[in-house]
Amino acid sequence: MKVILLLSFLICSPQLWAEKSEFKALKKNEKAKDILKKLNGIILKDVKIEDLSLSEAVSTLQKLGSSRQQNSSVINYVVRTPKKAGQIKKLTLISPSISFAQAVDTLCQKAGSRWAVDFDDRKVPILVITSK
Repeated sequence: MKVILLLSFLICSPQLWAEKSEFKALKKNEKAKDILKKLNGIILKDVKIEDLSLSEAVSTLQKLGSSRQQNSSVINYVVRTPKKAGQIKKLTLISPSISFAQAVDTLCQKAGSRWAVDFDDRKVPILVITSK
């Protein structure tokens, strides 16, 4: 009975679940821990991404996240993946509730890409997505 209650709590608490999950497509950067925690704390509701490129999908996540944030954007990002028409995968992600970081990780896994939080010359965090 205790196991079922704990499992129910974890399933019903996406933010807690997202904090405990390991990102599979993330290139770790110790300097970006706080930013990653912030991205993981942004919970997106009713995510419906269907047949979009990785760049378009991240743009959609950005818009969904911005509507939940007081500032205009969640994080600046750059996508560095192949641009040849035959190499662009169309991605789908449908979720009633998912963290921004988990959504990016899931999309990158599907696209065969990696992501990292890096910093520009002014120490502004940037989400960088690259091919594996």
